Amino acid sequence: MYMGLERGAIYSGEQLTNSGSFKIEMKIDSVDFDQEIMYGTFQIHNLTDKYELLSSFFESVMMGNKYEFAGDETDTVHWGMFPEWRNELKKQRERPIHNNKNKHDLASYKIKESDFIYLKIKELFLLPDPNLKSIPGASIDGYYYCCYYKKLDCFAGHYYFKNATNQVSQQILLERVFKKTSQEATFS
Repeated sequence: MYMGLERGAIYSGEQLTNSGSFKIEMKIDSVDFDQEIMYGTFQIHNLTDKYELLSSFFESVMMGNKYEFAGDETDTVHWGMFPEWRNELKKQRERPIHNNKNKHDLASYKIKESDFIYLKIKELFLLPDPNLKSIPGASIDGYYYCCYYKKLDCFAGHYYFKNATNQVSQQILLERVFKKTSQEATFS
């Protein structure tokens, strides 16, 4: 198991934008390390004036054996924002190449051997209506490029989307939340 990356885990924090910040919570609904995928929901507070709370369903891939880091230039730029990723790439490049499959990139990144799990998260739709893809003042068109820090049980990352006029990148920081449950005891 990878510390908190488990079904039902909740992470809470902020998404920082040029105009301020807003609270965001992420709940993991399903995680499959063999398939290197994770599903869950985001709850975003006070993103727009009209909606106090927005919820979205997301799909995430873990970069590793099934899903390679190598993508378009945008992917490379965003993974490069993580010093940990740059260090992993440097280590990979220092290893000798034994065949064409062992290229000097992170195509064969070993999730189990690293202290970090890199995830590319895509919001698929807004809840509760899966047909709803957008609302004024909010977008689910982009991707979250995240690093899960196993030892700290937290996420850091960037939300990136490209609109008609510019490219937008926002920072996200999420820490594990342990919710207390009330229990009732009866004594006779």
